[in-house]
Amino acid sequence: PMHTILIKGIFKKRKGGDIKSEQFHRLVYNSCGDDNIVASGNNGRVDPCLKLTVGCSIRVSEYKDPKQKVVKGVTGKFYGLALKAGHQLREEIWSGYKVNVIDADEVDYVVCERVCNDERDPVCYFTLPAKKFTVTVKIPMNGMSKD
Repeated sequence: PMHTILIKGIFKKRKGGDIKSEQFHRLVYNSCGDDNIVASGNNGRVDPCLKLTVGCSIRVSEYKDPKQKVVKGVTGKFYGLALKAGHQLREEIWSGYKVNVIDADEVDYVVCERVCNDERDPVCYFTLPAKKFTVTVKIPMNGMSKD
C-alpha cells in the first residue's frame, strides 16, 4: 500500500566500508528480523528493513532530546519522513504490494506525532534523527537451530 514506507538498512563491509552486494541485502531483508541484527556492544536490536505505515505506533528505544521532551520509552505515531537533499521515495514491489522505499542513509529524520494522554491536548510532534549502527548479523539457516 502507498501509505507504507520501508526504510532499508544499508550493510557495509567491515574493511574498506564498501556496500555489500544487492544479493546480501535481499538475503538479510528476507531472512532476518530485529532478533537477528544486534547493535555493537549488545546495545539493542536493529530492524534490517523498518516497515512503517502512517499512524503506526513508535516507541523511542535509543534517543534523548530534552528540548523535545523525548527520552527512551516515549511513544508516538509515525507521521512522516524528512529526506536528505536530492533523495526521494522509490516504488518497489514487496510481497506482491507496491510500497514506497528509501535507503536508511537517505533519511534525515522521522517525524512522529506524540501520543497525548488527554484528547483536549494540542497535537504536537517530535523528530528522531537517522542513526548509524555497527551491527552483527546472524542469518538463520533453514532447519538449523539458532543455538
